[in-house]
Amino acid sequence: MERAAGPTGGYAEDAERAATEALAVVEPAVPGPTRRGTGIVGMSGLLAEAREHLDRRGGTVVLTGPPGIGKSTLLERLAGEHAGHTVLRCAPAESESQLPFLGLIDLLSTTGDDVLDLLPGHQRAVLRSALLRGGDPPPERGPLPLRLAVLDLFRVLCARSPVLLVIDDAQWLDGPSAELLAFVARRAAGLPLRALVAVRVDPRGRYDASFCPGPVHALHVPGLTVAEVSQLLGDRWPRPVAARVHEVSGGNPFFALELGRALAESPPESADDTLPLPDSLRDLMLDRLGALSAGARRTLLTASAAARPTLRLLRAAG
Repeated sequence: MERAAGPTGGYAEDAERAATEALAVVEPAVPGPTRRGTGIVGMSGLLAEAREHLDRRGGTVVLTGPPGIGKSTLLERLAGEHAGHTVLRCAPAESESQLPFLGLIDLLSTTGDDVLDLLPGHQRAVLRSALLRGGDPPPERGPLPLRLAVLDLFRVLCARSPVLLVIDDAQWLDGPSAELLAFVARRAAGLPLRALVAVRVDPRGRYDASFCPGPVHALHVPGLTVAEVSQLLGDRWPRPVAARVHEVSGGNPFFALELGRALAESPPESADDTLPLPDSLRDLMLDRLGALSAGARRTLLTASAAARPTLRLLRAAG
């Protein structure tokens, strides 16, 4: 939709008004805000495919994609559709990935001691110790008793109601928790145990799904289209501005909303103006750049300084 010039309003005023109105209808969000009001912008086909897999085959749906693409929002939408299930959640963080059993502690945080009391005495003791629920540490007998205790606990939970695991940012799941869940997953045949998992892939597109009950179905979360970005921001943007937000954000909804917030504070005079880069995106990009090697950063620096950064030019620059 092209901008219609008003009698007193200019381009910047239109953009500022559109941004203010758009942000009023978009919920405040964490990275991955594809929601608008109570709905989700785009992603209907992906949601339908995820539902079909869980309904027909069970097992696990794994959502992959970069930060901010909407994985967390989609997990919450799908998890909210499983009424009658026992939903166990965890969302590990990079800074906590070396803390043993933290993922298991989070997953079982809503599982009361009355459920643990249904386990045999020694299994209950080793599990309570791993979950840091007090009591004396059990005698050291290797990893098998704890694995069997967790497996039997899931059998008890599944006997009461179907169980859904919801694991966000699974790439940060601590090793001991992942090993225990993998032990359960290999023996989950016949159990009403399903999982929804969001994970970032490595540079080669790989991820670890060994802790997921099978069959595992991976879905890559795509970026939004120009029309969907415009819808996310309220359908009141001048088309050139919406297109620029889409171009700069790459269709990433978190990036698009942060750019929208920045535009509300500093609207452009024209669609050709450089979009403001909010601190939230600057910090995120600096974190990602900081993880690169020194050589990769030098290459990117050369590319950013060149008007036309061809491969030939970058190779000639070393």
